[in-house]
Amino acid sequence: MSNSELVRRYFCAYENKDPNSVESLLPNDFVFTSPYDYRIDRETYFKRCWPY
Repeated sequence: MSNSELVRRYFCAYENKDPNSVESLLPNDFVFTSPYDYRIDRETYFKRCWPY
């Protein structure tokens, strides 16, 4: 899958509030950084960013 296709699928899952699709797209060693989070792991990302 190309990077652009990956981004499209991720954004579609985000719009549809579909964390299961996001989980299938992200690798197990995924880390996330934002102004509020520094290098949080995949589990923490889903707890903080996908609470519902």
